[in-house]
Amino acid sequence: SGTAVADARGAFAGTWTGTPATIASTAGQIDTGFQFAGTAQFDVADPGANSSLDFAIGDSIGLSAWVWIDSTSPGTDYIIRKSSSSRPISLGKAGASSISFRYYYDATNSAHFGAPAIPTNQWVHVAFTHTYGDPATAKLYINNVLCGACVWTGDATRAPVQNDSPLNIGNGLDGKLDELRLYDRLLSVDDVADLYAYTG
Repeated sequence: SGTAVADARGAFAGTWTGTPATIASTAGQIDTGFQFAGTAQFDVADPGANSSLDFAIGDSIGLSAWVWIDSTSPGTDYIIRKSSSSRPISLGKAGASSISFRYYYDATNSAHFGAPAIPTNQWVHVAFTHTYGDPATAKLYINNVLCGACVWTGDATRAPVQNDSPLNIGNGLDGKLDELRLYDRLLSVDDVADLYAYTG
């Protein structure tokens, strides 16, 4: 109610920030999604040091979402990120149509994986998984198709920065989100296929 939003699993409730009035429920890929207009985001507070929203060498991550990018979107559309500067997590579109995962390993340097083109004005399933410190585990899928050409730039053997910033969902996004999921494990090929095929 108001600017408060409940997590379906009950673990990470949060709040809308920015201009929440620009957020609207919309028909999602599965059921009901959210329409963003680039001026609001959903923030999930980090419980503090060494929480489940902090990552270190050997920790794994899996991300999955249905995303709709408006063709008029001019800049960076984040599906999810943590912090506005040195981020241990960020998955989104940069520039015209490329999508990638990026994490910072110090205040100014980052490791960046991906940058395949993503279609606009349609629902697209995006999934990413990797284990911090092990670059070979990184995999990015668009509509259940593995990006075979995706490679790391930067040093992906380094540990991600740690911070207690909130997890931001939909920051700068001009478009829609549905079925966003964050896992603390690697996603297998079958996991991604199941998430892509899931209908509710």
